[in-house]
Amino acid sequence: MEWLDISSAPKNGEVVLVNDTNHDMPPWAAAKWLVSPEWSGWVYDDDLLSDYLPLGPRPTHWIAIPPVPGK
Repeated sequence: MEWLDISSAPKNGEVVLVNDTNHDMPPWAAAKWLVSPEWSGWVYDDDLLSDYLPLGPRPTHWIAIPPVPGK
């Protein structure tokens, strides 16, 4: 598994892991691309993080979330 350039990330609502370049945040986060009439961009797939930082992560790279072992 390798980190890929964010330009190749899915923009269909699929949750992926992204690197998070926001200061004072963990180095990666689960996020998805959100499209709305007013705004489009990356949002955290976590209600608490979304409330804390509603503009979401500012990723440069992404990686697919691996399947759960045994599933």
